[in-house]
Amino acid sequence: MARVHRESFLADAAHDLRAPLNAIKSWAHVLENLLGNADPPVHRAIAGIMGGVEQQARLIDDLVRMEDAMHESKKPAQPRPQRTDEHSPDPDTLEGPGDRQDTQHKDEDRDEVTRRGER
Repeated sequence: MARVHRESFLADAAHDLRAPLNAIKSWAHVLENLLGNADPPVHRAIAGIMGGVEQQARLIDDLVRMEDAMHESKKPAQPRPQRTDEHSPDPDTLEGPGDRQDTQHKDEDRDEVTRRGER
């Protein structure tokens, strides 16, 4: 339950932090368009505002990703299914379980042929 509360809080905080950044970015674009013929220091100031907005947005994204990564690393490892002997190949022949009866008959046939050849 605490995990859900923390996720909700983080999502709300990220939204609340992005909202004013979007407004600042929009007003910076308006200023940039209105002051198109302004002196270079004005354009540098607007670029600084835009750069700061982008930096803050990246920090918010990084925090959200970090929280997601921490959540993933805390998940318990999923146990791997264990192969039972009935699904494992015979170590002597490397044949699957469906082939074992055939192998037994082949061994009997081979022994029969060997006995006939020895006669």
